[in-house]
Amino acid sequence: ATVYEEFKGKTIAELNSFAGKKKSYESSEDQSNDMFLLGSESEMSKNRYNRKSQNGYTNKKKLKNNSKALDYTYLMGSIRSQGSCGSCYAASTLTMIEARLRKKYPTLRNNPDFKISLEHALECSVYNQGCDGGYSYLVLKFGNENGFIEDKCYKPGNKCLSSCEDGGKKISVDNYYYVGGSYGRCDEEKMIEELEKNGPFVVSFEPTYDFM
Repeated sequence: ATVYEEFKGKTIAELNSFAGKKKSYESSEDQSNDMFLLGSESEMSKNRYNRKSQNGYTNKKKLKNNSKALDYTYLMGSIRSQGSCGSCYAASTLTMIEARLRKKYPTLRNNPDFKISLEHALECSVYNQGCDGGYSYLVLKFGNENGFIEDKCYKPGNKCLSSCEDGGKKISVDNYYYVGGSYGRCDEEKMIEELEKNGPFVVSFEPTYDFM
């Protein structure tokens, strides 16, 4: 554990603002929408759990000859602070891409200035909601169709050009996918295989409001 200067002296309310956009429900009727349910489990959630149990997804599998441990810390760059912007989905996705590029191109490991522009992905993508949240898969969709640019290339007000005049490179995404082939088909073995073959990947989860 370490102390982060940006969090020192903050009140609980101020720290909660770092959680990004707050989802809310004003009446019990709204709680039927599973996407916005916080703090309890709907019948839809219970049914999903039961289906997974019946299909054997919740049972532990005997993994194949995978590595017992992997250390990819040498591929990771500096930690991104998203502040009060609900951009964890984008920040984590770009961090994953940077790590995979360092894995593929070892020369990048010695370049501390290499960083993909988070502001470009937040302000220019039409698929997500910027600081109000989004999805890693759609960040990659934007990268596949438009490309990303290095942090030093993007200047606010540059009309979202996917090019750089400062010697930086454009980063293209050739392929993007859910581990396991589609949403909900992932398991421990597939995650380990993906980690060994291609490097770090994004795992998304949403805690209950009590955790926030």
